[in-house]
Amino acid sequence: MVPHLHDPRSGVLRRRRSDRKSDTFCRYGAEGFGTHVTAHVYTVGGNKQAIDAGVRSIEHGNLIDEEIAQMMVENGMWLSPQVLVYRAFSADLRPARPEKGRLVEAGLGDMFSLAKECGIKSVFGTDVVVNPRACADQNKEFAARLDWVTPAKILTRATANSGEVLQLSGYRSPYPGVVGRIVEGAHADLLLTNGNSVEDFTILEDYDAAIAFIMKAGVINRENM
Repeated sequence: MVPHLHDPRSGVLRRRRSDRKSDTFCRYGAEGFGTHVTAHVYTVGGNKQAIDAGVRSIEHGNLIDEEIAQMMVENGMWLSPQVLVYRAFSADLRPARPEKGRLVEAGLGDMFSLAKECGIKSVFGTDVVVNPRACADQNKEFAARLDWVTPAKILTRATANSGEVLQLSGYRSPYPGVVGRIVEGAHADLLLTNGNSVEDFTILEDYDAAIAFIMKAGVINRENM
């Protein structure tokens, strides 16, 4: 839909062409495969293009406006924003990319405000996948959102809401049943922390020390209580 932030060959505001085949796949092909399509987009034009094509979830979305926010709500779409990738790791960007990083970071406040005002369904993600140092620090994403989102809502987006998006993958989801919630019949994943993460998110940054108990699919993997 639009160039990636890390692509040195093109600007964030430049749209890529859409075509009937890709739009048809988003709207009908993915449904036929029992799954959905997610788009990595920033701009108003790119997001509108994604919405018109039938995309169900938007990664980033930093530069959306009120019209796009309302369209996302009307279409039952999800938003997966990130903060830390623009702040803490900006020094890792190649010379061609700092300007893009500043542009999309500047849109974070308006995006979070619009998401709250319009009621966009949101999830939690970091977009950190290839940098080893960044991967080790990605739990700092929790506290990085506190300027706009309450701790309880952040945790809900990281658990129950993210679980709902996973279910959009249908039979392709590797998780049987409900995930992200503690209810009867749900996939038995559970973390217990040393301390109240709602009161102090920083405990999650040192996750080796903070997480005292891990249950994955009903199997206890760590018990240090």
